[in-house]
Amino acid sequence: AVLWAGTDDGNLHISRDGGSSWTNVAARIAGLPADTGGSPRAWVSSLEASHFDVATVYAAFDDHRNDDFGVYLFRTRDYGGTWEPIGGSLPAGVPVRVIREDRVNRDLLFVGTENGAFVSIDAGEHWLALRNGLPTVPVRDMVIHPREADLVVGTHGRSIYIMNIAPLRALTREVLASPAHLFAVEPATLLDVDITRNKGASGARRFA
Repeated sequence: AVLWAGTDDGNLHISRDGGSSWTNVAARIAGLPADTGGSPRAWVSSLEASHFDVATVYAAFDDHRNDDFGVYLFRTRDYGGTWEPIGGSLPAGVPVRVIREDRVNRDLLFVGTENGAFVSIDAGEHWLALRNGLPTVPVRDMVIHPREADLVVGTHGRSIYIMNIAPLRALTREVLASPAHLFAVEPATLLDVDITRNKGASGARRFA
């Protein structure tokens, strides 16, 4: 089993034997902030192991406690041997708190930052603000529901936000390259409650 562990002092370890031995790969990530001795210092704010490739993991780092509000978001595809930055088009000066990879579309990524959520449909090459009713608030955590096509967002100050991401899942590179595409529509239930008579005793039916 492959295990990953990040710490609040900048260390990022991998075990490829179920935890019997560990290797610190933080020093292999070019561009991470370091202390005066050259050791990584930024908190590992989020790790996301890929659902499609055991050698791939996403890592976010947060160094705002040292007055550094840089964007530190990386991906490895070789068990931490080499790393590439994938946060280039995210807003500068906004630390990343969490990253999640979709369970169906491997190119679909979500990140939560101190100033809202962002989505990438091309594996981190470009990022767009995830609006659709979500205000600009700190996003502390995210989870993609394993059964429903829902992204559940935990914010600081605006509670929980749930968004259906089925259309985003369908935005594959092939769909984007096609001249037109018809998206699937999920079945919906329409409730028809007659509240025109006996309104005084309708109770909760008025809110149905």
